[in-house]
Amino acid sequence: MTPLLHDPTRAVPLAELLAGLRVAGVLAGDLRVTGMTEDSRQVMPGDLFLALPGIAGDHTVQHSTAALAAGAGAVLTDSEASAASLPGVLHCAQLRCHASSIASRYCDHPSHALEIVGVTGTNGKSTVTHLVATALAGLTQTHRVGLLGTLGNGLLGALEPSTLTTVSAVAVQGWLAALRAAGARHVVTEVSSHALDQHRVQGVRFAVAAFTNLTRDHLDYHGSLAAYAEAKLGLFDLPEVAACCYNAADPLAQKIRERVSSRMPSIGWALDAVASATLRPTYLQMDRDGIRMRGLWQQEGWEIVSPLVGRFNAENLLAALGCLLLLGHGAADAAAALARVPSVRGRLERLASSKHAEGTESGAMPLVIVDYAHSPDALEKALLALRPLCSGRLVCVFGCGGERDAGKRPLMGAIAERLADQVIVTSDNPRGEAPEQIIDAILAGISARDAVLIEPDRAQAIALAVNAAAAGDLVLIAGKGHEDYQEIGGRRLPFSDQTCARLAMEARGPC
Repeated sequence: MTPLLHDPTRAVPLAELLAGLRVAGVLAGDLRVTGMTEDSRQVMPGDLFLALPGIAGDHTVQHSTAALAAGAGAVLTDSEASAASLPGVLHCAQLRCHASSIASRYCDHPSHALEIVGVTGTNGKSTVTHLVATALAGLTQTHRVGLLGTLGNGLLGALEPSTLTTVSAVAVQGWLAALRAAGARHVVTEVSSHALDQHRVQGVRFAVAAFTNLTRDHLDYHGSLAAYAEAKLGLFDLPEVAACCYNAADPLAQKIRERVSSRMPSIGWALDAVASATLRPTYLQMDRDGIRMRGLWQQEGWEIVSPLVGRFNAENLLAALGCLLLLGHGAADAAAALARVPSVRGRLERLASSKHAEGTESGAMPLVIVDYAHSPDALEKALLALRPLCSGRLVCVFGCGGERDAGKRPLMGAIAERLADQVIVTSDNPRGEAPEQIIDAILAGISARDAVLIEPDRAQAIALAVNAAAAGDLVLIAGKGHEDYQEIGGRRLPFSDQTCARLAMEARGPC
């Protein structure tokens, strides 16, 4: 499946797409377009090309010229200079704010025919979207549920790989159109802070907007935690949000309540007693076998028995339950559907070698967990969640991404040292940076450096951890989760934490 963004049989009047917008320039009054794109390399004859400035610089003239050469019927830009210098180019002020709505018009407003759940927050987006989408498939007895986000884009069970948490404004509408055409009734999507800041979902109608939590991340882009928080809050300012589900225990909860006020139904959830929480468990048990919790919602009892582990996965389950309740599902049915959802790849994922079936005790192997934790808060929560599951040493293998927020590196080093018994620092998508430079920044937060093992080769670091661990130990491999690549020097090389860990477990064999 691919986004539906070009259809030679469907010619839409350009005037219809731009109705109500302040557009300057001269084009034929009856011009029709048969597609849309923001990428000049993907322009097809008859397309409308949206020339949006990139983060790395404004190359509007260059890309507009290429688009026209490829047969674009028209180009829309927010650069007055470009519009004045090139024939066939129209000027639209604040184009980035309008791009999603223009694409929605071209695609015939696909979100109006779908029930869409949008999930934002620093941590938990992928797990919550997976939980909601999979539960919906069970509740509606159909696999026609769409999922958009880090885990991939498309119909549940047939996802296409994704390089962005939230795709471009035009691509979002194209994916929604494709999912509508494929018969989907529900779509669950992650909504990143970048997407909100860049108005990529401005033209999407959300049945439920959900918030998981806010902690430090992406400050290389947003500049400050306050700006990052404001971007997240933008989801609840969108004009077409019907209901709100939020973490009542998060410091941002009060601002969310102020934003939504009485405009829409809302559910605030929390694991503990929080005054504003309307959804919380009356019983909660967490161990290495999973999570069991139960409670009451509007006099209806519910219970979730899940194979997921850790406190933050209990939070993710509660967030997913809140979303399903706001979609109109009964509490008992929604909880039962969530209980049937298996663990999410790369989210506190328990591994086993082929010699020992998944979920069984080998009597010799350590417990090996792969998790996507790549921020200070996520790493801290993962280690805290796993400590009760570990009767021996807690080993942490992690690194930090290159060309990203460098300020979090020493913070993650300090957290790993404080909460793990053994720390192995390695590489994690170094991109254009030298791995040694990133590792040095991590070590700056560690006081007892001599106790830390350093192995820049991630595969070797994983093997080192697995081979040195004893029965009863727990090895956390953090940072990459579901990713099947390592970004080095501008290239994505095949790499899987799961594969490396299983190979090490196979080679090790029983003790």
